[in-house]
Amino acid sequence: MKISRVEAIPYAIPYRKPLRFASGEVLTAEHVLVRVHTDDGVVGTADAPPRPFTYGETQTSVRSIVADAFGPAIVGTSILDREVVLARLNRTVGNPVAKAAVDMAIWDAIGQTLGASVTELLGGWTDRLRVSHMVGFAPAAEMVAEAERMRDEHGVTTFKVKVGRRPYRLDVDACRALREALGPDVELYVDGNRGWTASEAARALEEMADLGLSFAEELCPADDVLGRRWLVQQATVPMFADESVARPGEVTRELLSGAATGISIKTSRTGFTTSQRLVGLCEGLGVEVVIGNQIDSQVGSLCAAAFGAAYPLTARRPAELSNFLDMTDDLLAEPLVIEDGELRVRQGPGLGIEIDDDKLARYRQDRDHHQPSKERSTTMTQQLDHPELTEQDATAAASGANATAVFRSKAAAAGPAISKERVDEVATAAIRALHDVIREKQVTYTEYDHLKSWLIQVGLDGEWPLFLDVWLEHVVEEVANADRQGSKGTIEGPYYVPESPELPAVATLPMRDDEPGTDLVFQGQVRSVDGAPLGGAVVDIWHADDYGFYSQFAPSLPEWLFRGRVVTDEEGCFAIGTKQPAPYQIPTDGSCGRLIDAAGWHAWRPAHIHLKVSADGHQTVTSQLYFEGGEYVETDIADAVKPELMLAPTPRADGQGNEVTYDFVLDPAHDPAHD
Repeated sequence: MKISRVEAIPYAIPYRKPLRFASGEVLTAEHVLVRVHTDDGVVGTADAPPRPFTYGETQTSVRSIVADAFGPAIVGTSILDREVVLARLNRTVGNPVAKAAVDMAIWDAIGQTLGASVTELLGGWTDRLRVSHMVGFAPAAEMVAEAERMRDEHGVTTFKVKVGRRPYRLDVDACRALREALGPDVELYVDGNRGWTASEAARALEEMADLGLSFAEELCPADDVLGRRWLVQQATVPMFADESVARPGEVTRELLSGAATGISIKTSRTGFTTSQRLVGLCEGLGVEVVIGNQIDSQVGSLCAAAFGAAYPLTARRPAELSNFLDMTDDLLAEPLVIEDGELRVRQGPGLGIEIDDDKLARYRQDRDHHQPSKERSTTMTQQLDHPELTEQDATAAASGANATAVFRSKAAAAGPAISKERVDEVATAAIRALHDVIREKQVTYTEYDHLKSWLIQVGLDGEWPLFLDVWLEHVVEEVANADRQGSKGTIEGPYYVPESPELPAVATLPMRDDEPGTDLVFQGQVRSVDGAPLGGAVVDIWHADDYGFYSQFAPSLPEWLFRGRVVTDEEGCFAIGTKQPAPYQIPTDGSCGRLIDAAGWHAWRPAHIHLKVSADGHQTVTSQLYFEGGEYVETDIADAVKPELMLAPTPRADGQGNEVTYDFVLDPAHDPAHD
């Protein structure tokens, strides 16, 4: 039962929307998963959510202190020697979140070793907790809509309302709107995150006196000793301390000085061992507590629930356990569920934490370690076994950022501005079409709020180019080229990069020496619609590698991998050596992936080669060529496949892979005089 190793794994998962409150704004859950290994093979797990604007900890600092200080200090210690472990952790000042995660992971290991749940080991009072939900800064109507959604979908009837804005009447109005919309039976309380002065807080509470608030939490700064004591004397609701009570001594100070009448216990800040002391202290003083939340993940919420369910005191009030619903994904193999306003504690040994290794591999931020994902295609899994590709991870964030940058460069060089008349014509038609959809499908406010949140996140993820290219561009291309007599085209896609290396008519695209995949010779001729060969035409070609990744849009790939501009010979002919690409998923860890998942679609594109073929005096044709019989040809997520764009490779006579011939026919350039 001795500790043999301690892991600190940084990971990042975006929130569905920015979470705003007086002490800061959070866009992404940049947490650290802490694992404590024992010499008999048990692994205890907990989560560390750094809050730099509250405790001064960051993801980097938590990972470093756990790996460099806490781990070496406790390796070799028995997991049952909790006081010894705590004493060694406390040799280092500060770092409450890192300490808490190590402590909780040890409790998880103890429970697994003894075959008992952590809740049972701590006290075993109940198997479920009522849940409260935090409503952050937003216009009052949006705050009301969020609360109504939580009530309707999850049965939550207690809400913690973030306050602390200036002027304070913004928050007074929001709380009043919530009370009017939700009715008298819903419980409301407020949390200022130290955002107001004592006098502002007093005025705000006076104006909300008729709203029936249950209590108020941390309305003014922790170092305003006299102001906090004065505010408690003025207030007609209980005043709870939160950020100001990170240690038992601080709890004693705040309560005995009259600066607070209750406290928030956050296991992500005080773990289980210290939180036990806080419960005993508060029971002795007859003080109420609430189980708080540090915008915890499902792992962190599971820890908080396990502790909260252990004692009558901590189970008395609804616990703040719903913030994980604001995350776009999580790490638990079996997600938590809030039903009828309650969250059940996991049964079984320890905390009941089972991590989805595929998700951890997807979201972890340390690039010195990478795990294969079962959700990826076979070829994408093979990529992780390739010695040069172990750091590739084509996430939506990375691909989206690159695609957005490329598009902005392209837009900067675009033609003249579109007239106001044309903008009015198209925008009005589009808005009216959306109105028709809303009426026809009877879209609800809950659905509308989900849409609004999703649209915001698309921008934050940098995925507008991906969204437009996947679901809209094929129709724009269809309209633009309806009168074309020559070769059919299709969408460009988000991964085009101009000015790739110029290559002769017979050439091999840039690739690595040990590039995996099937050899392919792609050859043909470029002609005009009158049959004349177009010597000096440019065949701009690019495609994904055998793992579905594009150079310049996935880390660690050579800059011009499978990209080149091949110039045809005098007869317009070309022959390009390359590798046959594989089907691939568009990135699914961002907003587009969430749409695909919510709609029950698949995210796959069939294997294809991208081309832009151009010649002086002729229209450029943008195309994608697909492979007959290929997977997803019939169900392309981008709906870009056309019968005219199919390739049928045949084995080469020399046995070195496949070859295929495809000719391009270009239309004459438009005459501006007739446009």
